[in-house]
Amino acid sequence: MHEATLGKSIVRIVLEKNGKNPIRAVRVSIGGAHALEENQLFSAWKALTSGTLAGESELVITRPPLRFQCRQCQNKFSQSEGLEWRCPGCDSVGLEIVGGREMEVVSIILKE
Repeated sequence: MHEATLGKSIVRIVLEKNGKNPIRAVRVSIGGAHALEENQLFSAWKALTSGTLAGESELVITRPPLRFQCRQCQNKFSQSEGLEWRCPGCDSVGLEIVGGREMEVVSIILKE
């Protein structure tokens, strides 16, 4: 993923939704299906928000895990590490991704 491009999109959304209030923090959810270098996104955030109402804000990232459902036994489970995607219930590789694809601005917290 291109963290600078993602950062630009987040900043655009936040500034469009915010209006004219100084921002304390922005919470985003970026699912485990997306490759992400968090440090690069934090650096992009600082550079892109400099001189804006979000200039002193904190970017808070949550990373929901990749979630699957087995097509064979319907078992739902999370995959947090590794690339061996097999159902822990029946060892099938016939899996459907049912979570971890999200990429959203969850909240904008304003300064008081």
